[in-house]
Amino acid sequence: MAEVPHPVEVVICTYAERREELRRCLDSVSASHCRPHAVFVVDNASHPGIAAMLAAEFPGVTVIHHAENRGFARAMNEAIASHCRGEYVLMLNDDACLTPDCLGRLAAVLARDPGIAAVQPKVKSLDGDGRFDYAGAAGGYMDRYGYPFLRGRLVNHIEQDEGQYNSAGAVFWASGAVLLIRRESFVALGGFDETFVNYMEEIDLAWRLQLCGYRVWVEPRAVARHRAGYAPGRMAHALSFLKHRNSLQMLLKNYSIAALARCLPVRLVLDIGSVVVAAGRGDPAYAWIIVKSWLALIAAWPRVWRQRRAVQAMRRVPDSEALRLLYRGSLLLDWYLRGRRTFAALRWTPGAAKDGDR
Repeated sequence: MAEVPHPVEVVICTYAERREELRRCLDSVSASHCRPHAVFVVDNASHPGIAAMLAAEFPGVTVIHHAENRGFARAMNEAIASHCRGEYVLMLNDDACLTPDCLGRLAAVLARDPGIAAVQPKVKSLDGDGRFDYAGAAGGYMDRYGYPFLRGRLVNHIEQDEGQYNSAGAVFWASGAVLLIRRESFVALGGFDETFVNYMEEIDLAWRLQLCGYRVWVEPRAVARHRAGYAPGRMAHALSFLKHRNSLQMLLKNYSIAALARCLPVRLVLDIGSVVVAAGRGDPAYAWIIVKSWLALIAAWPRVWRQRRAVQAMRRVPDSEALRLLYRGSLLLDWYLRGRRTFAALRWTPGAAKDGDR
C-alpha cells in the first residue's frame, strides 16, 4: 500500500447485527492502495458478536463502544472530535465498500485544492446491477424548497451508470455514506446537527460549509459501492418523519431571511398538497407524518431559532454565492406534473439560474 498525501483516518459507524456488512467494509479499507493512518469503528450498541469479530479479524481497528444507539450524527461527531487527529477523515457506512484506488483519489482532490472541504466518490449499488446507489450516486443537489436529488437518482427512480455523470465538479451536497472531509472544517462548524439523529445531516453540513465559502465536490473516478437500506413498516414511517422534519429545520437554519420568505410559503403549499394526495390514496399514516413534522418544528422553534442565529453568525458569503448550485425549480412539480425521471431530463446546468430566476 502507498501512503496517502495527508494523514487520513477512517471512521465507520455500525449498529445491530451487521457483521457481514462490516467485515466486507473493513476488507475493502484493508485492500486500499492508500493506507489510512487509523481506522475507527463506532459501535452503536451492536450485537455482541461484532466486538469478537473485530478483535479476532481486525486487531488494528480501534473500537469506540457505546452502550446505546446514539444515532449517526452524534456518534460521528464524538468520534471525529475526540478520537481523530488526522487532517482528513473518511466517513464510511458499514454497508459501503471502497474500490482499491478510491481513497487515494479522494485525498488527492482535497490535497490539491484547499477550497474544497468535502468530496464523495461515485457511489454505485452494491448489488452489482450497474445502477447508481440511492443514497450517493454521482453527487447531490437540492431544489429551493428543500427536496434533495442526485445525479443518477430523482425521487425513487435510480438510473443505470453508463458514464453519463463522469464529470468531476462542485455539487450542493455529498453523501455521508462515503465522505472524505477536512477534520478542521468539520469540527469548526460543529459537525453534524445532532438533533437530526439520522438523515439529511450531510446536506445540512454541506450547506453550512458553502455558507462559509467552501466547496463540496464529487470525484467520479473514485468509486465506492453501497447498499442503501429500506426500512419496513413502522420504522419506515419513523425515518420518513425525520426526513420531513429535518428538511424543514435545515431551511429555517440556513436560508437568509429574504430567501426563507420566498421559500417557506411555497413549501407549505407543497406539503399541504402532499397531505391531500396521501389521504386521497388511502395513506393517512404518511399524511400524518407530514403534519407531525411541521408540529414538531413549531414545538422546537426556540431551539431552532438559536441554531439559526449560530449558523448565520458564521456565514461568510451571500446567498448568491452559497446557493449557486441550488435548483431553482421544484423537484415535485418536475416529477409529478412534467414526468421528468432523470437528472438530465431537468434540462438544468448546475450553477445556472432556472428561467432567469436569481
